[in-house]
Amino acid sequence: MKEKCLLSLFNVEKREYKMQRHHECNSGYPFMGIGFMLAGSAVFTPVTGNTVSVREGDLIFIPKGTVYYSDWAGHPDIAFITVSVDFSAEPSLAYKYKLQKKQGTKEQFDLISSCYDLVSSEDPENYHRALGYFYSLVDGLFDGLEPKTVTSSMNAISPALQHIESHYNDEIKIDTLCELCHLSPSALYTYFNALVGYPPIEYRNRLRIRKAVEMLSTNEYSIQEISDELSFSSPSYFRRVFKKYTGHTPKRMSQHTFSI
Repeated sequence: MKEKCLLSLFNVEKREYKMQRHHECNSGYPFMGIGFMLAGSAVFTPVTGNTVSVREGDLIFIPKGTVYYSDWAGHPDIAFITVSVDFSAEPSLAYKYKLQKKQGTKEQFDLISSCYDLVSSEDPENYHRALGYFYSLVDGLFDGLEPKTVTSSMNAISPALQHIESHYNDEIKIDTLCELCHLSPSALYTYFNALVGYPPIEYRNRLRIRKAVEMLSTNEYSIQEISDELSFSSPSYFRRVFKKYTGHTPKRMSQHTFSI
């Protein structure tokens, strides 16, 4: 594997549903995802780019930050395994490739299934073994993925991505991002819109809303506390931004489980 691939996050989940399911990822997929369709079929429709249809035996690659909706159909079952990762050494890698599918192989199925089985065991030693299977899974996979057409510019905004992801609770100044990337404001906005899908400040807001969803899911924080923690000017402004990106109020989100 030629790419730098040191992970800051690694998680494996198996999802199972019946018949039909509609899912909207309005605030952008929070990590890079590699999924294997075990049963059923799905259609992924991104805000930008081409629709991708997957069926049993296909691999689906979802770049970080992708805004999309998906429609799932079971015959009657829907089942898939998703590996979600984020990179510490090369964060731009998570954005580099476009949403796409690949015909999965038996070897890839065995590797991703082994990742799930080991992570599910909750044994720390098995977790590290699962990482080894993950590296085997992606070894050669990146070489076969189609990059975004403007991916050569991704490294230019990598310092800005790292800064926003590390300081999303702080005020983000465009001048600071431009200095980090040695870019003009117009070039910075052009690269962000083309590579990430939205401008820097919106990217920061989406990160804050993802964190708000995590905090709400614990049922340990009030709206006021979340608003203060994430540096929103007021709870009412937090509610407006939250509903803009999730389609739900914070109160409803705290009562139900939604993915963003």
